[in-house]
Amino acid sequence: MRLLDTMVTAAKNVLFAGTRTALCVLSICIGITSVSTVMGLGNAAGGSIQKELDRIGVRGIAFYQPSGGAIPAEAVMAVQQADGIAAAMPLSLTAGSVQLRNISSSAGILGVDSNLDRVFQITVIHGSLPSEEQVRSRNKIAVIDEELALRAYKRTNIIGKQLSVTVNGVTEKMEICGVIQSQSASLSMLLGGQLPYLVYIPYTVLQEMSPDIQADKLITSAEGEDPESVAAAVIEQLKRKLGIDCSFENLNRYLGSFTLITNVLTVFISGIAVISVVVGGIGVMNAMVSSVEVRTREIGIYRALGAQKRDILRAFLAESMLLCLCGGACGITLSWCLFQLLQALFSVHILFRWKTIFISLCISASCGALFGFLPALRAARLDPIQAIRSE
Repeated sequence: MRLLDTMVTAAKNVLFAGTRTALCVLSICIGITSVSTVMGLGNAAGGSIQKELDRIGVRGIAFYQPSGGAIPAEAVMAVQQADGIAAAMPLSLTAGSVQLRNISSSAGILGVDSNLDRVFQITVIHGSLPSEEQVRSRNKIAVIDEELALRAYKRTNIIGKQLSVTVNGVTEKMEICGVIQSQSASLSMLLGGQLPYLVYIPYTVLQEMSPDIQADKLITSAEGEDPESVAAAVIEQLKRKLGIDCSFENLNRYLGSFTLITNVLTVFISGIAVISVVVGGIGVMNAMVSSVEVRTREIGIYRALGAQKRDILRAFLAESMLLCLCGGACGITLSWCLFQLLQALFSVHILFRWKTIFISLCISASCGALFGFLPALRAARLDPIQAIRSE
């Protein structure tokens, strides 16, 4: 029996068994919908987290002293002039709270200087970032994100408004000099919680509020493809010229860690979703066993007309795989429709990749081959004489 004849026969048998075919396709459809939906959501979550981390600007190299002391001004100037360093900024970070109008919230208070937009990926909506003169003069100014502005005033342009910043029990009134695009709203939604707002103030002001908080990190944006080599050369230069012993941390590694966590979670949840595919496959096996019993006389006639055991085996395997592939195609289509619905309702962009479609179809075909093999083998081993005599 030729392969084309085998496929045509399998297609006819699938179409002939209407109710059985519909139930088998439905069981596989549910399983594949679960798998492809989980994979699609995992890809979307990974892409969104990557995008939000890029927006926050968690990149570059962080220099610090192992003893935890403040970074000297001489080291800041030396690093800024080093080869391979595009920009450098002393950074102090502490937890605090802010009050804007009638809104009070926890916040991450970052002490920065005039190189803020060169080190972090900041998009200014209104106003401006702290200048070098304002940092040196210890002007009490602050940069907030649009989410805090919208929550307090229902608008983003609130330049000149007063913001109360509290750090270690000390409260200072800050004038809002800039409003930037939100850095935490989408990431907070993805991580399932409310992240603290980020508020940027001159690091000199933060030190004045709490002398214990020093600019103990030097954040840089590195040029080139090998930031670790650049960092090692800078540290060697600092040690040789200034006698300062520093260590460094490649912030790009955090992006890889977030991506790895997302991928592991996607694989784990997809593994759970595969259980529904296995349940559907057992239903397909049950249907194929029933089909063999019903068509025993037909199998005997095929054998009497010259069909070999391998022809019967291929015919039933083809029928089982065709059932599962139809279910897989329906599941992928249903999953795509769910993604379109989610995008329409929540404005969440979910990319349905070809990789997801390919993996889903491979799982469907594998399911058909795995769970259809034993019924097909049973059909192939039937004795032709006994099969023809059966009722």
